[in-house]
Parts: sequence; structure tokens; C-alpha cells
Amino acid sequence: MSRTWTTTDPDKVTNFARTPAEHQEFLMFGAAVAGKDARFTSKQLGRAWSSLRYQETKRRTQARMRAEPHIHPRQHFERAAAEVKQLSPYELVRSARNLEGTLHRAGATPHTLRAKTFRALAQRDLAPEKADFETLASVPGVGSKTAKFYLTHSRAGERHAVLDTHLLGWMRDHGVRAPRHTPGSPTQYRKLEQQYLALADKHVGPGTSCPHCPHAGAAAHADFDLNVWRDRSQRRPRQWRGKTYKADQRWAQEAVRSVIRGTLITEVVEALLS
Repeated sequence: MSRTWTTTDPDKVTNFARTPAEHQEFLMFGAAVAGKDARFTSKQLGRAWSSLRYQETKRRTQARMRAEPHIHPRQHFERAAAEVKQLSPYELVRSARNLEGTLHRAGATPHTLRAKTFRALAQRDLAPEKADFETLASVPGVGSKTAKFYLTHSRAGERHAVLDTHLLGWMRDHGVRAPRHTPGSPTQYRKLEQQYLALADKHVGPGTSCPHCPHAGAAAHADFDLNVWRDRSQRRPRQWRGKTYKADQRWAQEAVRSVIRGTLITEVVEALLS
């Protein structure tokens, strides 16, 4: 079986046929994406994995050159790169000399907490595809929400509520008094999860319909969860109590000024050349 793997695509998170290495990477992605923009997190982790592969390839190439100096360095590099390509995420994490620094340079913040979680998974050598919910949730930095996210999109037939801002917003649109952010209380989370599953069951499966929701008729809960996320995670101006952030307002004003400046400069240049 091939051990090659790639960074998770946020728009295609549902996969019930992952390899063991892909299971490891997806669980780490789930831990890193909590409270973050999924698309940005995917790019940041992609940079981090590429950097870790490069660092390990460089170390192996240098070791080979010292052991066999009569062989051309390019051959050492190609062999080392082929070996590193087969390493799993856990093996890359265990081989990292400065995991915090690599994550920090890749933009995967908070890098210290992310490194702690990745190391905890790698040191336990936890096989996510075989672990139950309690085992996954007990890992530092994973927790119940990430465990539910992983199970929903990795195992067929799982019914969980990944209560992020998008799903909570969908629940409010359907008359549920849900908070804007993931509840920290386990009791409140379970209560909202039951309400969500009762609503979602009316939208999942053939023949289901809803006049207020375009996502009815999804084949499974994982598909429905992903469809809601795709719809509500479209890039929109950030809102807070009906007002856009000042940063967005400043960006818009600067964009207008840039257009005006560019137009004026163009007019001056054309006047000088005419």
C-alpha cells in the first residue's frame, strides 16, 4: 500500500477510504483548523509539511555524503528524497528538530500548542482509524469537537454535530437559540447536538426537502455538514453587530484611494506623452 499523502483539501474532507498516513494527517488538520479559516489552515499546514520534508531530506543527504563521499551528491539527494516521501506525518513530526519554529514560519498559529498536539499524537503512535471517540478526545489539543469532526468525515454512518460557527448559524436560521461560538460546557454541547441531529435528520436522505434550506437531500450527515460549511464559509465582509470591522473599512478606503491615484498618474503620463 502506498504511504504517500497530501494536505487535506477543505472542500473535500469526507473520505471513508483513507490510508493510515492520510488518517494521521486529517486528524492533525482537524486539531489545527479549530477556530481557524479552513482554507488558510490547509495552506499553512501544506507549507509546514513541505518544510519538514525538506529539512529531513537535507539531513539524510548530508549523512549519506559523509558515509559515502565517492557517490555524487545528486544521487544521495534523490535517494533521501524518495525515502522522506514515504514518511508518515507521525514520522515527520518525530524527526523534526524544531517543530515549533517550522509551524511558526508556516503561519500555523498558535504554533506552540499545535506542536504539543502533533507530538502527543506522534508519541502515542495513535492509529486514528482504529480509535474510539473517548480515545481521540483525550489527546491534548484534540478534544470532543475535533474528534467528532474526524469521525464524521472518516467513518461512514457516524452521527455527530461539529458545532462550529457555520453550523450554529444554520441552527439559528432554523429557529434554534444557539450561541455564536462553540459552547464550552459539555452539557450545553450535548443539548445543542441533540437539537441539531433532530433537525439534520429531516434534511438527510432521499426524498427530504426544506423550503428554507438548499442542503436537503444530502446522502449522509457528513455530506450535509460539508454542504452547510461550503455555503456559509464563502468570503464575505466580516460582520459584528451589524457593522463591518474597521480593518475592512480601512482596506476598502485604501483600495479606492489606490484606484484614484493610479487613474491620476495615468492621466498625467498620457498628458506628458501627447
